[in-house]
Amino acid sequence: MEKKDYLTIWGYLQTLKDILEEKAKDVAARGGDDNALIAGQYLKECSEIRAMQEKIDKEVEGLQ
Repeated sequence: MEKKDYLTIWGYLQTLKDILEEKAKDVAARGGDDNALIAGQYLKECSEIRAMQEKIDKEVEGLQ
């Protein structure tokens, strides 16, 4: 893969992470234990996406 490809994927992941963070905020604002669990799951997915982005960052550094 080329650097451009990695950066495109990184951008798609960022968009997905932004969407999930917004959903987490919306669900958490509704209150309640069930909504807190759902919000927590969204944030866990955001964390996993960030970990993928960090791996991409390291891979791109190696291409320079």
